[in-house]
Amino acid sequence: MSMNKAIAKAFGVTLPKEVDAFLSKNEEDRTLELVSGFVRGTFTCDFGAEELSNIEELAERQFIDEGDTLADEWKDTFGKLVPLAVLSDVEADDDDEPYKGFLAVDAGKPSAPVFLFDYDGWNCYLLADSFKNFLAGKAAGEDTDPDGIDTSILDRDKLATPYETIAWV
Repeated sequence: MSMNKAIAKAFGVTLPKEVDAFLSKNEEDRTLELVSGFVRGTFTCDFGAEELSNIEELAERQFIDEGDTLADEWKDTFGKLVPLAVLSDVEADDDDEPYKGFLAVDAGKPSAPVFLFDYDGWNCYLLADSFKNFLAGKAAGEDTDPDGIDTSILDRDKLATPYETIAWV
């Protein structure tokens, strides 16, 4: 089963057209630089990782504690947010633990805003207000108020300060 279909089925969502088309292409990994935000660094984005369709397996891969709890509470906390890509720090050594987070996209909104999910407090940081802007490397920006973010994330306390700068390298 293709990744777009596996994610949609696992989370009971219909992916926005642009996200569905992107994931169906099975593109090669891309490298994303997180410049101005909570987590900073350069990461390889794996949009085809099998674990994206299973939160518990994704949490295990990323060394996120209590993945079973995260899986049980995902829909009640994050609505129609679904995993988009596994992140791997390009500076990490082979024996380092992976970054404890991943990219997620809001399948409940036509524009498909993209977030960085971080294990610490289960916070979501808005990277781009649309999937189109995400692919263009255009971050949400410093003027974005977390309270004004248009998202299907149910627990608004999980929204953290949006990113000011992201870039594809």
